[in-house]
Amino acid sequence: MPSLRPFARLLRPRTGVRRSAALVREGNDAVRDGDLAAALKAYNAAIEEDPDNAYAWNNKGLVLETLGQGTEALRCHNRAIKMRPDYVEAWVNKASALLHMGRFDRANAALDVAQDLAPNHELVWTNRGIAHARQGHPAEALKCFERALEVDPEYVPALMDRGSALAQLGRPDDALDCYTRVLQKRPDYADGWFHKGRVLFEAGRPKASIMCLEKALEISPRFDAARGLLVRARGREAE
Repeated sequence: MPSLRPFARLLRPRTGVRRSAALVREGNDAVRDGDLAAALKAYNAAIEEDPDNAYAWNNKGLVLETLGQGTEALRCHNRAIKMRPDYVEAWVNKASALLHMGRFDRANAALDVAQDLAPNHELVWTNRGIAHARQGHPAEALKCFERALEVDPEYVPALMDRGSALAQLGRPDDALDCYTRVLQKRPDYADGWFHKGRVLFEAGRPKASIMCLEKALEISPRFDAARGLLVRARGREAE
């Protein structure tokens, strides 16, 4: 009677790959729910099931970066790239981690690779703009955000960042238009309400700013930056 052992060895890796993919989806759901601890646990489990799962490594890196663990995040993105050298999102996320660490030359080099792989990807252009903004070049950043919006006119991150660049360049009305467009698409987006409130406050319109900041806090009660600015806006309105 033939042994089943070789057949079992063939099945186990495929089962691990399927289980790993399911755990990545579980982690992604946890991220959307704001439960980063559960997401990290799921991605770690996915990697245990399939150490070559580039998506698990990349997404783990995103969570670690959000948690302020930039060095570990960078290692994860590098592992993802090792598994899949053409993984555009991993190159972009590597650049993001490097930007947070102030390593601009290496971040730009990673973005160069991403741009070579996908020259018309809105994510690439948005992060290229963020790199310019972090280096104090708002006009160059604006060009990149607008290039991203040529690819996808409704891409929310590029709209948000375009608003920030316009505000920095002294164009508050155009910045407000960006945030209004974002909020038409995503009325429950606390960051959109906060940044709109911030621009209104800086433009000398505290009453309108208060309405936006209160909305941001209604959506996200732990939004400390919105709470602090709301105090200032109420003080300005009372003067």
